[in-house]
Amino acid sequence: MHHQILLLGSDARQLQLSLLLQERGFHAIHADRLHGSFFDALQHGSLLLLPYPVSRNRKTVAGTTPAVDCDALFSALQPKQTVCGGGFSLQQRQQLQSSGVRFLDYADSESFLQCNAHLTAQGALRLLLETCNALLSEQHVLLTGYGRIGAALAARLTALHCDVCVAARSDVQRTKAALSGCKTTDYPSLSQLLPQFDVIINTVPHRLFSSDDAARCKPGVRYLELASAPGGADPADFGACYMGGAALPGRFTPRRSAETIFSMLEPLLKEGDSS
Repeated sequence: MHHQILLLGSDARQLQLSLLLQERGFHAIHADRLHGSFFDALQHGSLLLLPYPVSRNRKTVAGTTPAVDCDALFSALQPKQTVCGGGFSLQQRQQLQSSGVRFLDYADSESFLQCNAHLTAQGALRLLLETCNALLSEQHVLLTGYGRIGAALAARLTALHCDVCVAARSDVQRTKAALSGCKTTDYPSLSQLLPQFDVIINTVPHRLFSSDDAARCKPGVRYLELASAPGGADPADFGACYMGGAALPGRFTPRRSAETIFSMLEPLLKEGDSS
């Protein structure tokens, strides 16, 4: 049986996951609740739960203060221990495999990614509603990217009768967006269209907007960044109009987000119970 489950990362989703595990009868403890050294406790735990994403800078574990170095953490793990988290890099995967450490990556599960996308879209919509000084239905919205998050958010925005324009890379993505009721454009055409939008939401983890593009936008435009680093724009280019959208599921729906992760962990937990 997993005699101790350790959790690292201090966003609300991890804290709720710790509580959920305890409610289900598991010996789970969050690193923030430890009285001694985390690395000492790690030697006695068989299951380590890291956040999603595991790291935002590829160097330290997300949501750790003081910052926990990923390499040092993975080097401290023992063979046959299990570590779970979301979005391990290729280098991290190789390091764990070479050490004989078992790992589960939430990002390998399409069902998890879909659920996370819908929770992110719901959080983004809540953030927009809280910061909007006009009817959201009257806003002209540019949505860059039409992957899982983009599609989930486009569906919610069009349901609220927003005028949504989706910029996407491929003809297939633009066709899907058009069939869902959105206007569409390609990336090369974005620059000339920018002055018409009240809200820009980016889901593409690549720089799409230059400082000149930001200057071309409508005064007071709100820019919401949902993509991972480097994001679609430099925050300084949009100034006070820039809104960071990192970890929205953990910010707005931490309990539901924790339940999503718990469903990923259930096979491992049952396996531990039967051993």
